[in-house]
Amino acid sequence: MAKVKISQWDVVAANNTEINSININEGCPPSTINNAIREMMSQVKDLQGGYSGDTIPVAAGGTGATTASTARTNLGITGTATQDPSSVNFTGGNITGLTNLSTGIFTATGTTTLSGTATSSGTLAVTGGLTLDGAAGTAGTYLKSTGSGNTPVWSDLGLGTMSTQNNTSVNIDGGTINGTTVNGHTVGSNATNNRTVSTGNPSGGSDGDIWYKVI
Repeated sequence: MAKVKISQWDVVAANNTEINSININEGCPPSTINNAIREMMSQVKDLQGGYSGDTIPVAAGGTGATTASTARTNLGITGTATQDPSSVNFTGGNITGLTNLSTGIFTATGTTTLSGTATSSGTLAVTGGLTLDGAAGTAGTYLKSTGSGNTPVWSDLGLGTMSTQNNTSVNIDGGTINGTTVNGHTVGSNATNNRTVSTGNPSGGSDGDIWYKVI
């Protein structure tokens, strides 16, 4: 078979007796040497230009491929190396030494750890759990600043169940009401002693006490 490209050359020098059917065997005519050198230069150029279909293996410093996708696979280039810088997707691992997250949308899925100072002037979208200094928030909590340079902490508003009741249907089942107007009457305004609001009937007490029975 005529050796028409470099991949067809033999590692054993004695086996290279022709190049593209040009005789370079022992005792060949001197006139074929010029043509053989020209053919060799042409084949090397074809390899450089990617025209011959030959590849240079990874072990020899090449990619072993004729396409970009195959070259990435052969070189083990995956993940963020193949992503567009304006749309990088992290699905795990650690990000350290951050100084700035530029304007845009930063989305974290899976377990992604950020350490350092991360400043975002765009949208920070988190899918999954968000853990700060080892602490994960729970339902109803929010991030509360603890001052410049300090890690925020999870906190809640400290609201009781009264905060979730409708103003037209408030249920009070304990505690003390002082100085509150009910139906035009201020609770405790006409007495200086104990004032009780209860659903039960009055019991005990002393002179001057007021008992409000809620029906």
